[in-house]
Amino acid sequence: MQLVQRLRQGDESAFRELVAVYTPRLHPFIRDVVKDSEEAEDVLQTVFWRVWKRIESFREESSFSTWIYRISLNAAIDWRKHRRVDRSQSCENPADLGVADDTRGPAEQASSRDLSAKVRAAMLQLPEKFRTALVLREIEGMSYEEIAHEMNIALGTVESRIFRARAKLARLLEAAGIS
Repeated sequence: MQLVQRLRQGDESAFRELVAVYTPRLHPFIRDVVKDSEEAEDVLQTVFWRVWKRIESFREESSFSTWIYRISLNAAIDWRKHRRVDRSQSCENPADLGVADDTRGPAEQASSRDLSAKVRAAMLQLPEKFRTALVLREIEGMSYEEIAHEMNIALGTVESRIFRARAKLARLLEAAGIS
């Protein structure tokens, strides 16, 4: 991949290209994990810094896109683990402060948070290759052909991975009491 080679050579224009190409794709993905658009921007900066610093470790065994999505997921998870929210600060999401959301009742809010947490936990239990394919399809809205190109795998492999990811996710959710 030409972009990877340029990044490895320290080409700053390649880095700007990387940011321009991947920001619109990664920001929504990260935002879905951290649940805050502004925080997602901070995590995204961390992702690009990590890519710049670790580009030599990219072994090209998978596609660059898969590699950067993995870095993004790890950075978002790290952010969630280490986040310290000062509950006295204002925020856009009333649920973050424990304030009732006027559009839904408390039971519905709690149920929704519980369901989201269970789905995220189940997704993290999927093998990386299955999770990546499923995220690209269901969250990024990519076609099977686009996923095959991004992950540098055959179309049949994409179909198989998504099928297996959905089946495993369904079993995990059922085991967690979600049917």
